[in-house]
Amino acid sequence: MRILDPLESPVSGLLAWSMAALTCTQRLLADHQTRPQRSADALLLMLSLRNLVRAADWVANTVQGSPQEVARRQAVADFRHRLPDVVNARDVLEHFDDYATGQGRIQQRAARDGRVPATYALAVAIEDGAPVIGLARIALACSGLGMPVENSQ
Repeated sequence: MRILDPLESPVSGLLAWSMAALTCTQRLLADHQTRPQRSADALLLMLSLRNLVRAADWVANTVQGSPQEVARRQAVADFRHRLPDVVNARDVLEHFDDYATGQGRIQQRAARDGRVPATYALAVAIEDGAPVIGLARIALACSGLGMPVENSQ
């Protein structure tokens, strides 16, 4: 049996990460999942979605100058619009140790900008039959510091 190798070609990368995202989504929606299983699949889904965007960019870059270029670039733009924070979410999850100690890239940027860096917590829910994954920003206690709390990237 042949495997889908995401390194083989742009299309195989797109298919491999699409299948990974689909598999994680199906498992998230399974009724028998425990909370730890659901959390694990949510983490893997975020990684899969980020890499799906990467693979879609790779595919779009291979069709430059072809009649399909505009349509593929629009499809990638639409996907990014639907998941605007997928890159930052993957960053928080990939570098969880830095974010747990307040040293994450987004947190450091907030501190440089004079905002109180936020901490993050994974939240997973099923709403209207679809998984909803959040990395909720939980503001650090900052009463009396006169610093705005980080609300965005």
